[in-house]
Amino acid sequence: MSNRSRNDDPVEVNCVLLFDNEESYKIEDADGWEVYLPKSECDVLPKDAGEGEDITVTMPEWLAVEKGLV
Repeated sequence: MSNRSRNDDPVEVNCVLLFDNEESYKIEDADGWEVYLPKSECDVLPKDAGEGEDITVTMPEWLAVEKGLV
């Protein structure tokens, strides 16, 4: 699949931040699904959230689909 055929429309996912490192976030969604998300593709609010806190992640739709979040 080429990048041009991917859907880049933004998707927001409410979840819990489990882990945060230099390259990725590990989150848990409302269904208990745990996934790693690349920081390069995501925006997180609140920016200063710590592990175990509720966050909202905005990412391209293709990534949310690929990770099983939508």
